[in-house]
Amino acid sequence: MLVKMCDLDSVRHTYGVYTEETHEQLRKHDQEFGVLLETIRRYGDFENTNFVILGDHGQTDVEDVLNINRLLVREGFIKLDEAGNVESFEAFGHSTGLACLIEVGDPGNADQLQRVRNYLESLKADPNIKLRYVLDKDQAKAEYHLEGPFDFVIESDRNVSFSDRLNNTEIWASREPGDHKIGMATHGSRPDRVETTAFLACGPGFKQGVVIDQANMVDIAPTLAEILGLSMQNCDGEPMKGIINPHESKR
Repeated sequence: MLVKMCDLDSVRHTYGVYTEETHEQLRKHDQEFGVLLETIRRYGDFENTNFVILGDHGQTDVEDVLNINRLLVREGFIKLDEAGNVESFEAFGHSTGLACLIEVGDPGNADQLQRVRNYLESLKADPNIKLRYVLDKDQAKAEYHLEGPFDFVIESDRNVSFSDRLNNTEIWASREPGDHKIGMATHGSRPDRVETTAFLACGPGFKQGVVIDQANMVDIAPTLAEILGLSMQNCDGEPMKGIINPHESKR
């Protein structure tokens, strides 16, 4: 059985990572999980049940919001008509929250591709933007298994969230509590941010007392599959053998 408790995500987007509202929501989730445990204890097969608590991402408090496409308009990479609609572009940003995917208008044009890269690289020295990296699509695939219709990935060394809206004429914008990209806190960044997520597991399929300092999220699905006696072929992750009880995992 899969139960998704998604309210913590919304609360953090609205109030931030470490706030009283966040702690209150965690207490509510604790009570909800307690109800599930007690129900299985009374009516289910508690001793032979595996329990797993996990999150799909962490969150980071947002310092600033950068209107990336207004910046690209200012620098001449996006042309707008009189109504403010995009007429043409050499570079256009698509926000993922704390990172941004840059689409080049004509990626087959080597000169255009290099112009865009040179400009993005120059933003590393900008004292406000402070880009941490500029990855092209090949680098993004090699380092993060990230693929899609984009040409570059950028992210700030600060906790800057990206907005891809064009209706705001300013380069910098205010946080919007509750917004999934430019709220008080957000995600959508490289996997080595400080604010990671959790994975807890107990039951007959797992070894007791094992602590893993850090793991890859793509390893969770094949681990749970092995606990169920299944095998996932041709996936990015691998079972976390160190936490699996080999004598009980297939029961």
